[in-house]
Amino acid sequence: MAFKSYSTDSKFKHSGLSVQIEEEHVSIVDLLDVTDVESSSSDSELELWDLQFQPEENEKKKLFSQGLYKPGSGEVCAKYITVSASSVLNHVYYEYPSVKDPAIKDALLLPEKVIRYEDDGQELYLQLCKETNQTPIKIFHRGLLTDTIDLRYYGIHPGGMRAMSLALSCNTNVKTLDLTSNFLNNVDACYHLGQLFGFKNAINRLILKQCNIRRQGIRPLVVYFFTRNFDLLDLSDNNLYDEGLAYLIEQLDTGAVIRRLILRSNHLTSVGLQSLAASIEYHDNIKCLDLSWNNFVVPFGPRALFHALAESEVIAELDMSWTSLKLSTELAPLFNIRTLKKLNLSNNALPSASARVIGKNLHLSRGLDLLDLSFNPFTPSDALFLLSKMKLSKVRVKELRLDNIPVSKEFPAELKEILKLKFRRNTVVTYGHVLRNYNLPEKDIKIIVMKRLVRTTHRKSKNALDVLLVGLKYLDLAEFNRCMRTNETPLKDEFVERMYRSFQGIKNDAGGKFANLDVMVDYIHRLWPDKKLPPTPPPTPPSPPAPRRTKKKLHKGKKVVKKK
Repeated sequence: MAFKSYSTDSKFKHSGLSVQIEEEHVSIVDLLDVTDVESSSSDSELELWDLQFQPEENEKKKLFSQGLYKPGSGEVCAKYITVSASSVLNHVYYEYPSVKDPAIKDALLLPEKVIRYEDDGQELYLQLCKETNQTPIKIFHRGLLTDTIDLRYYGIHPGGMRAMSLALSCNTNVKTLDLTSNFLNNVDACYHLGQLFGFKNAINRLILKQCNIRRQGIRPLVVYFFTRNFDLLDLSDNNLYDEGLAYLIEQLDTGAVIRRLILRSNHLTSVGLQSLAASIEYHDNIKCLDLSWNNFVVPFGPRALFHALAESEVIAELDMSWTSLKLSTELAPLFNIRTLKKLNLSNNALPSASARVIGKNLHLSRGLDLLDLSFNPFTPSDALFLLSKMKLSKVRVKELRLDNIPVSKEFPAELKEILKLKFRRNTVVTYGHVLRNYNLPEKDIKIIVMKRLVRTTHRKSKNALDVLLVGLKYLDLAEFNRCMRTNETPLKDEFVERMYRSFQGIKNDAGGKFANLDVMVDYIHRLWPDKKLPPTPPPTPPSPPAPRRTKKKLHKGKKVVKKK
């Protein structure tokens, strides 16, 4: 029986680890008749089954050598489920290699691998901002590679403090962190910032001025301070009160080291100051202490602090300005501190007694360079007393500030002499305004009396009286008053008495008071040179005597006729 082959074109496709052969199916009868075909004809038919390529190496052997394939896995590829059994048996790779482990066991049994970031924290900061949907701060991101991060007045939101703190936790570059006037009024923000100091980083200068931390935020902020050494800690204007200061004192007692501590304007009182003094007495680490703009009216707090600092061996600067101090003898221990360089007691209510105490103990402080006593209610004599101590070579003060303290005229002259001394060439002394810094000319009382007299006599134009015409001789006091009353220009008795004492004339035997009119006229000519006495009229010549009328004798016989 003739054999008719229904073969189709074979297509070989190499995909991954298997080779796929596609061909048309034939009946089982045709397959059985293949054995009867002649060898000559069968050779031509077998050519259809030849592979068109020669693989370099069996892929299964490669996978088996790697431990990724196990023969006879029994798992049939799902693509060949619908294929007939004959075709599957004839397929070269009818079974796909089994997978050793798709990492399901590790995902279920082992913890998730920790992602490692660089110590500078830049990559970590960006990742945390992405997770918390926060906008990264470009200045902070760049500052992670420098020694200072300056974010003053930046308006940082409390929600962004966690990412910043974690980014700085292992940073070894940043040494100064300045967050002046930002929003740390949230307890969570203070907590995350406080956790930062539990890690090993290089931050030793922390500036948190005007952050409104308050009493609630200072506690989580300083929780790890006992493990740190700070060169600067600025907590100014944060409304800490004595309760918040107590948490900081607790850290000082447990090992915190703060070289420069600034606590200005925190509503502190003598109660908190007394606790701070007790801590400083046993832990002497503070070199610069700023307690200005607080309320220390009650003296027991400053007294305890000054006695504690008197035993200090490291304190160099002390600022107690604007603290309402009213002390005098309590200031004496401050001048026993050997290491003190700057002392600021300005803008307080120190009495005059404190100036005496300071002046008497000023020579004891051998290292004091700056003493600021400005804006205290000192008198000019107090300022002059303090200046007089600068003449002593034992006093090592190089700058004495007495701004807004009034001084006398002797103060500038004394200061010039002091600055001429060899050991005072570089000394600076400031002071307030000079009282009575003028020289009054010596007024002649006679000039004053004459001006008043002329003014009084010319007050009324109708009865104006020229005082020069009031006699040219020594007048008696009573006669002078009578003359004035006649011209309706009465003078007070006190003024008349003063005039006669100024222009005192010769007394008569009866004890009457006279004024020297010559001296008065002389002063009038000095004051009013154009004023001249009216010319004295010449004396009236005496009238000639009337001629006598004589009667003519009549001669007898003649008659006198009168002319009409």
